[in-house]
Amino acid sequence: MVKNFSMAFRSLFKKGRNNGIKIIALAVGLAMGLVLIAKVCFERSYDNFYPDNDRIYLVKSGINREGKKDTWGQVSGAIAPGMKAEIPEVEAATRYTRIGSDNELIMTPEKQFYTATLLLTDTSFFDVFPRPILIGDPKDVLARPNYVMISRSLAEKMGGVESAVGKTFVRDVNRNSVQTIGGVFEDIPENSHLQYDILGSLAGYSVQSTTNWIGNDRYIAYVKLLPGTTPESLAPSIRRMQERNQDLEGLKKAGVDLFYTISPLQDIHNNNEDVKDMNAMLLFLATILIVIAVLNYILVVISTLIGRTKEVAVHKCYGASGKDILGMILSESLLHLLLALLLGAFLILIFRGKVEDLLSASLSALFTLPTVTLLAGICLVVFGVTCLVPTWLFLRIPVASAFRSVKESKRYWKLCLLFVQFVATAYLVALLITISRQYDKMITSDPGYAYENLIYCNTTGVGVQERERAMAELRRLPQVDQVGCSTELPFYYASGIMFPCRVKTVSCSILPICISFPTIISR
Repeated sequence: MVKNFSMAFRSLFKKGRNNGIKIIALAVGLAMGLVLIAKVCFERSYDNFYPDNDRIYLVKSGINREGKKDTWGQVSGAIAPGMKAEIPEVEAATRYTRIGSDNELIMTPEKQFYTATLLLTDTSFFDVFPRPILIGDPKDVLARPNYVMISRSLAEKMGGVESAVGKTFVRDVNRNSVQTIGGVFEDIPENSHLQYDILGSLAGYSVQSTTNWIGNDRYIAYVKLLPGTTPESLAPSIRRMQERNQDLEGLKKAGVDLFYTISPLQDIHNNNEDVKDMNAMLLFLATILIVIAVLNYILVVISTLIGRTKEVAVHKCYGASGKDILGMILSESLLHLLLALLLGAFLILIFRGKVEDLLSASLSALFTLPTVTLLAGICLVVFGVTCLVPTWLFLRIPVASAFRSVKESKRYWKLCLLFVQFVATAYLVALLITISRQYDKMITSDPGYAYENLIYCNTTGVGVQERERAMAELRRLPQVDQVGCSTELPFYYASGIMFPCRVKTVSCSILPICISFPTIISR
């Protein structure tokens, strides 16, 4: 084996072997294909890090009106604690509600600014979604008004895990409510449908909101069932809970039947139609890329077959058996694959930022141990194909080829391989052209407002007086035509409200702006 590897290494630099082309083509194809497969594995692994994740369920509200059923993933404040108190099969239950936006601005008394996502929850949150607690008691912290638990990464930004406890901060949108840090938990993995940096206490929230049974369904609730309990067996208990605490007869007279269902935790992300479509497309693209890379390798090997025929025949003249030829080709293929994998890994590291941006996941989250094991299996299959085909070709070379000229055989299977490669390549080219045209249409489409020569600046965290002073200074500049402000950019999310019209009630978006804003973006 050592001798074969030594020969394979020396053959890398021989002319006419096209080893550089084989390795580069294999490296690029494997790098892109394996990264896409890792992305699919990442998407399929959502929420699997929670212990007993198969027993955690999302509680959904539903109504049946005139035979039409509709469900949504939010409930009233009393539903989660009610299920824990009144349904024996429920081991734990929790609920949370969002306040503010994702990555909103928070500020410490020292005028240090950070971005964080804040949830308000109850003391049972970590009973359902356990995380390692670095410092503090969540039961105590989340039972106290205006106390919070923060993540490790946020604590480290604020000076360290231990020193962060006891510090205070305010949200930029509500500077009158001071929050005190009471503990630190381990960061939430990237493959979680629920991302947050701060868990605040519901203890200081409106009692009417947290204890009502009907309406104000702003809470997202989860239950953890006892082992062996099925969602179907829970339905009668849920209905009896409703009968004890809700006016079902009054709702029935109004033509509404209110009900609740539970959905598995892992279905929240994995059963999303967009996610399933994306996974199917990425897996298909990965397969095409790897197949093209393998076909490139085989076709390059075939192109060097005439040049290597006499070499293999001479080996056979000197007594080389089929096993020896197999060892020689095996060593070459393995060396090429290892070099291709090293080059592919190097390319991934070089373009790490772009890869992580495009796939919305870090490399450490993409290449976990289970994923790497799967990718290693795929590489073994690639090795088998890139080894067996050349071996089959070389073993068929007769000894007499060492003493006579050999002409290329125009076999149909070679043309078939070339045809498959052309079809796969044409598909990728057509896909890239389609994506390019879609992107161009999106960029050049009419948004409904004028954006030429517009420049914006995010002033989150800046006081009203400072913002007005900055706008006044900008208006004095001769290069500036107009200055205005709004709470959000036109293409961002704006607050919604149900607006009654004569025909029907419609949902509208409200975007608070200054008086000059319409003229700035007008045509």
